[in-house]
Amino acid sequence: MRTFDSPRTGCIEATLAALSLAASVAGCGSDEQQHGSAGAFPSGPLYAMTTMLQVGQDATSLLVLTPSLDDGQTIDYAQAVEIPDQAHLFGIEGGTSVYALLLQTPQLTRYDLDPSGRLEAAQELRFDRFGVAGGASTRSVHFVSERKAYLLDDTSLQAIAWDPEEMVIKKAIDLGGLKREGWIPYFDYLPKRRGNQLVVIALYYDQNFSKILPETSAALIDVETDEVTYVHDERCGGVSNSTIAPSGDLYLGSDPYNAAVNVIGGHAASKTGCLIRMRAGEDTFDPDFFVNVSDLTGGFPGGGIVPGPGSTAYLRAYDESLFAVSPATDALSLYAAAAWRWWKIDLESITTAATVVEGVPPSSGVVKYLLADSHAFATDSSADYSNTTLQDMTAESDPVKGILVKGLVTGLVRAR
Repeated sequence: MRTFDSPRTGCIEATLAALSLAASVAGCGSDEQQHGSAGAFPSGPLYAMTTMLQVGQDATSLLVLTPSLDDGQTIDYAQAVEIPDQAHLFGIEGGTSVYALLLQTPQLTRYDLDPSGRLEAAQELRFDRFGVAGGASTRSVHFVSERKAYLLDDTSLQAIAWDPEEMVIKKAIDLGGLKREGWIPYFDYLPKRRGNQLVVIALYYDQNFSKILPETSAALIDVETDEVTYVHDERCGGVSNSTIAPSGDLYLGSDPYNAAVNVIGGHAASKTGCLIRMRAGEDTFDPDFFVNVSDLTGGFPGGGIVPGPGSTAYLRAYDESLFAVSPATDALSLYAAAAWRWWKIDLESITTAATVVEGVPPSSGVVKYLLADSHAFATDSSADYSNTTLQDMTAESDPVKGILVKGLVTGLVRAR
């Protein structure tokens, strides 16, 4: 079993543990609510979210509902479902069911939306018989259709096909081609579909998370046949995010943790962050495309990539004037410091200098985004991770501040 002392496991849960989350679960739910319902909202749009209040062996998450993701919208946490685990949320947009993936168990629980707008706990599906381990993981779920989905598990290097309607497991697909001896593999946060192809990116750390393998490997899964092919690139490593440009090109960005490791004198896969891409219609990484993040940001190291409006995207970069590094500073503290700014780039003219986003306050180096209503919402967390602001990164012009949520938001699905 993987332990929870890693710096990056599904949006740095271990950072939360290290910083002792200020958020309390007292009064947020009961034993009855763990198997009960969230709601009710009888009409109108409805969004479901999971948010994490504690991590590790005492992990606690909440499943909440909200009719809006706008700034100023409040959430009734008394109506939340309390989940005694690290939970991430997935589903088909508008599909009236959401699926909470539990990391320690490991288990998937389906919640169905009833006509009154309540989420009722329905069926459960366990994956431990397939060797899926509890603990630190960036595993995720990808829906191919209403009758087929994959659990993408980095602990066992498998894509497990299952039926979301019947809640039965169909088959396990080996992703062993992503294994690297002596390195711990993790998957990117949000694997991308390109037609019938699902691209699953692997990134690699050593046991101490002080070294990052300078390699990007991807499993290309044909979602119709379940056949897998592999591609590799040794110029850039630690890739945790990607976005598909209007051209169909897939752009990948190394995690800002790479930059944090390098700044404090560690061994990173890319010292200042890197971008690579896979051209539309091609199954290899573009050998003629490699960009150092610092070349775009005027020397500031960073990484990550989040879709913006049109052909634009956003990166994160560390501003040393906001957080001074001393000999005692470790990479995790730097990564968690409110010293990282958003920078905007245009994917159609990628060599053009990025523009710093002045309207969004600096926050941690975490780059993770969630999708709803064809918008990408970055999860900007407070310094102690007691709350998260969703930033609409695909809004016209600059990002738009959205709803404030208690804890660390780990999943978002429009349920209606």
